[in-house]
Amino acid sequence: NTYSKITDKASALKSLNLKEGKYILFFGLIRKYKGLDLAIRAMSNKLIVEKNIKLIIAGEFYDSEQKYQDLIRDLSLKNIIIYNQFIENKQVPDFFSVSNLVILPYTSATQSGVTQLAMYYNKPMLVTNVGGLPEIIDHKKDGYISSTNPEEMSKYILDYFSHDTKEKEMSYNISKKHVSYSWDNFVKKIIK
Repeated sequence: NTYSKITDKASALKSLNLKEGKYILFFGLIRKYKGLDLAIRAMSNKLIVEKNIKLIIAGEFYDSEQKYQDLIRDLSLKNIIIYNQFIENKQVPDFFSVSNLVILPYTSATQSGVTQLAMYYNKPMLVTNVGGLPEIIDHKKDGYISSTNPEEMSKYILDYFSHDTKEKEMSYNISKKHVSYSWDNFVKKIIK
């Protein structure tokens, strides 16, 4: 809760120079273990391309950006938007506001601060079944838990965007988890 409240979507779209659409967010520093290549491969699914679902990559590259650009080019993808920059605190709400789903396709992990940010903004997540990432998601209730297989990720992306009420239902369900991850709750458990 150190970030500002979510921005209204129209303002956020204008701020990021985007049009209304269906967006998935990959957020944070780009490092090899975060599996961005898997998310890009998932975005090459024919139905995802036809439905004009786009992937926003927002964060600084600590891995070679060129290899991801080459992959995007090799797959002939036009549905990837890259913001290769440090995302300042004041910009964070805009990225979460325009996004319908947050993706964490990590190949290894313990935890991720991005999951808590997504939860703060009531954004459903697609996470991989590595490390502690699956611990915060109730599969198909407030997000998806996938293997690191891009085809499986594609399946869940399509499921999410194929139901008009899915985003609203999952956002509501994830909003109910805020209390468990609050500082108040954390302190109470330590004292207990």
